[in-house]
Amino acid sequence: MAMGPVIALRPASLWRGGGWVLLAAAIGFASPSHAAVGDRVKAAFLLNFAKFVDWPAGHFDAPDSPVQLCLQVPDDVADTIRSSLAGKSVGRRPMRVERRPESLDGCDLAYLRGDDDRVRQQLGRLPSPGLLSVYEHPDTVESGVIRLFLEERKIRFSIDVESAQAQQLTVSAKLLSVARQP
Repeated sequence: MAMGPVIALRPASLWRGGGWVLLAAAIGFASPSHAAVGDRVKAAFLLNFAKFVDWPAGHFDAPDSPVQLCLQVPDDVADTIRSSLAGKSVGRRPMRVERRPESLDGCDLAYLRGDDDRVRQQLGRLPSPGLLSVYEHPDTVESGVIRLFLEERKIRFSIDVESAQAQQLTVSAKLLSVARQP
């Protein structure tokens, strides 16, 4: 019998902090496919990455301005992520999700997945400052901040601190402590 995706995150302090509650809930949802479950889990990662990153001072117009998540993913993936994050927020900031096949202007958080060359190309021309980029690619790509990847059937991530600094983002020590080295 084939097994679904296995998710492992550490340390336990992130779980106790409540930041990963959505992730635990996403794993329990009934799903028509393993891919949809994986996309729900990745939606939880995206939400929680935003909770553990500080944007540059003055980046948002107001304390309750939305966090704009822009997706460069296939339509079915965008639909799953959009429905998974409906009604979610980052502190007082509601999460707004939209698929943007071309431009990432005006985005606070971007998730890129698909053709490896296209992902690399998009990461090479990110607007700045203040864009938290999350991407899937076989290799670490310069200028991408957080890379999602599978390792031993588990979703892992690495953080490029220099790319985060170039975007004037501050990544929490808690998030850095559970990330793999790029």
